Amino acid sequence: MKNIPFIILSLLSVLLIHSCSAIKVSNIKSTDLEIINLGMKKAVVTSILGPKYTISKKKKENGKIVEVISYRNYPYYENEHYHFRFEDGNLTEWHREFVPNLLQEKIVKKDI
Repeated sequence: MKNIPFIILSLLSVLLIHSCSAIKVSNIKSTDLEIINLGMKKAVVTSILGPKYTISKKKKENGKIVEVISYRNYPYYENEHYHFRFEDGNLTEWHREFVPNLLQEKIVKKDI
């Protein structure tokens, strides 16, 4: 009976760690981006940047399957996202996007 609080705390800790691991983030390095070339297959791009991406878009356009995958550059720039567009599995374009942190902006505006 004395171990029940310890067991409950241990289980909660495991659940917390497990739930945090489901967040798909990646550490994008400029050296990795320098070797990414248009025309590369999706499997090659994901082998360079890692498997922690999300599918942002998937559709058929002009008879081609278009898929956009996104990486979040964490922990360095958590508001920095990279989007890679593939047509029929080949990289056709990619770009970097900065997404504003609305919570941080509210805090800053509130302090002013």
